[in-house]
Amino acid sequence: MNKKIITLPMIVIVLLITAGLCFAETDAKNGRWHTITWGETFLGIASRYNINPEILAQTNNITNWNRIYVGRKLWIPRGEYIEAYVYTVKWGDYLHDIARRFGVSIYEIASLNGIYNLNYIYEGQIIYIPVKKQK
Repeated sequence: MNKKIITLPMIVIVLLITAGLCFAETDAKNGRWHTITWGETFLGIASRYNINPEILAQTNNITNWNRIYVGRKLWIPRGEYIEAYVYTVKWGDYLHDIARRFGVSIYEIASLNGIYNLNYIYEGQIIYIPVKKQK
């Protein structure tokens, strides 16, 4: 077998692997990719990464939050995150009471968590409470 034929493909493979590692390192510093899986919602993904859904939509050129599909990759930019508490709903909790306890509006909580019915939260549900910035 001719050594030149084997050497050239090996060099190409090494170069491709090296280039891939460089791009992966850059991605990790500026943000990360998320591949949409079955059952995920746009607001759920935004909540998972603690990012404002409007910023996530703008970054990924998404105009309709209800039209995302399995397998699509979303870029999650670093540095655009919002601070939030993680709260587990207890029996007898109402969204209004939780919002008052944390000093935020029920609409902020609903928006961040994709809650459409302000009267329906359930025991054991994980919700994110946006941290109120001190001026």
